Amino acid sequence: MNNFSNLALLAPVPARHLQSSLEVCQREGKVAFGSNAFEVFSKLDIEHAGQPVPVYFYASHEEDVKLVISWQGIYTGYRNREGIPYSERNRFRPPTTYQPPQPDTDDWGIYWEVTDLAEIPEGSGHLPLSKIFAYKSRKGINYIPRGPVLINNPGV
Repeated sequence: MNNFSNLALLAPVPARHLQSSLEVCQREGKVAFGSNAFEVFSKLDIEHAGQPVPVYFYASHEEDVKLVISWQGIYTGYRNREGIPYSERNRFRPPTTYQPPQPDTDDWGIYWEVTDLAEIPEGSGHLPLSKIFAYKSRKGINYIPRGPVLINNPGV
């Protein structure tokens, strides 16, 4: 993932959703994750001006959460919930987000889209979150992000 500006997105996504996203991304060419972080995605869209942006994930919501970047993809934009027909809402979503035994609530205001989703092989690029810096800052991420955050591209 080179040829990008310094802007990137860091997002916590439950490990089960990341695993289930691979098939959707391969089949549909993209996968959509839900969020209510309107301000983050609005700022991201202004900053990236239509260009693709690297997105890095850490697998969250596990008993033994490892605070490392373990997945990556390319953010291509977001869509407001109202703009997606109900019949198509789950087409690009990981199946684990809407199927039992633990479906998510369907109260997301936006769905942000990712292409080229891939797991980073363990050891080769699992960058600790403590080595990540907030966008346009030298301030480190010294907390556990509970939602998407704009970061300086670590170039994993």
